[in-house]
Amino acid sequence: MKMKKTASMCIAALLAAGTMLVPTAAAEEEQRLPSGVKFENIASKFDKELNMDVGSGTEYYAGFEAIVFQGDDILYEGYFGETDRENHIPCDEDSVFEWGSISKTMIWVSAMQLWEQGKLDLDADIRDYLPDGFLRHLTYDEPITMMNIMDHTGGWCETTYSISTPDHDKIMPLAEALQATEPTQVNPPGEVTSYSNWGAALGAYVIECITGEEYADYVRENIFDRLGMEHTSIAADFSDNEWVLAQRGKLKSYTFSAIPPKYKSDGKKISYINLYPAGSATGTIRDLATYAQAFVSDDAPLFEHKETQEKMFSGSLFYGNTDIPASSCGFGVTEYRVRTMGHNGATIACHSNMLFDRESKVGLVTLTNETSVNLVIQEVPEWVFGKADYENYSDGKGETRDFSGYYLVSRSQRAGLMKFTSYLRPINAKMYPDLKRIDDGVYLLGGSMLLGESNRSDGI
Repeated sequence: MKMKKTASMCIAALLAAGTMLVPTAAAEEEQRLPSGVKFENIASKFDKELNMDVGSGTEYYAGFEAIVFQGDDILYEGYFGETDRENHIPCDEDSVFEWGSISKTMIWVSAMQLWEQGKLDLDADIRDYLPDGFLRHLTYDEPITMMNIMDHTGGWCETTYSISTPDHDKIMPLAEALQATEPTQVNPPGEVTSYSNWGAALGAYVIECITGEEYADYVRENIFDRLGMEHTSIAADFSDNEWVLAQRGKLKSYTFSAIPPKYKSDGKKISYINLYPAGSATGTIRDLATYAQAFVSDDAPLFEHKETQEKMFSGSLFYGNTDIPASSCGFGVTEYRVRTMGHNGATIACHSNMLFDRESKVGLVTLTNETSVNLVIQEVPEWVFGKADYENYSDGKGETRDFSGYYLVSRSQRAGLMKFTSYLRPINAKMYPDLKRIDDGVYLLGGSMLLGESNRSDGI
């Protein structure tokens, strides 16, 4: 296995030059991650936790890459495992992985750019921008806004149709793919959060309608080129970047089997996403880090005015009646010792994660060629950002609320021929006796997950 680590720190440069400065207490405080780990110990932390003892016979990952940064500085860059285990091709800076739903954040950035230019009203009905009659399965007359799409409150259930295909010849233009897979709107807009790949892709089509160019072209001109992301693709078939297309052909994906504990090769396993803006970004870990670093930069390089970036991260959907954000213009909000924003992603070949703390400007990006959930890698964000202390969010009442009964997952097929599947696995609230109220409309599950309460206006 190949592992590579680099660190870009001023102190390293000073030591190399034979100069040492005695840090002040304030400077020493700045040299720690939010988790408390010292910058100089990041590499040893990764080594210890990921256990690189190849002779132990334990497999912790197929291929895994990580970058930890603060502002423009790369604090740690690590490459573990292989992109092709059969041919022993190690992960390195030229490996490309599918970023999955991190792709959606490019839709949100594009929308905010057009809002900044006065071309898009985030609170206007998106039908003002779409061709007449484009949406054919609406149930409610209320406006659906771009902000609804960003926060996944447009009201759509999960689409019954596949949004991807293994056949390159079956890739459709975005507008055609949207109409071929349009789900039914089952909730009033703005009232129920239900994560929607289809809704996100519709947001990208709104971008197309406003700009008059294909979404992939818009992203390349206004995001990739601005940031110098030369090793990233967004098109459904990777055709917008020949280098990425060639590198993607070298990547194999793997699924972990617990009994016996080993990895099973899934091969190259390429599936073309017709609703590509929702999940087709593919590129290197360094490009992903460059993208994430833009969101903690005071220069706000993706916007003309830094106030636009501030608005994007000021929170747009909140838990209950509190000021604790659950989403910020489509970016997910996760509470660790500090509040982070970002997005994760999953495809049939890869998993990804992008998190950043805008206060300390520390961020983390990770990529892996695994289709299974890796419990070791899931712990990495806590190494960087620490564990959340939910006492900071409590109003002091802390009583347990009775949620007796059965519940359906909002992200499910709630209409059409497959409607019955949403009833096959109802959630029994008795399975979660430790669901405690910590504030008005906010609950803590298992001491580690925040849940918000919302109610439909029609009482359903």
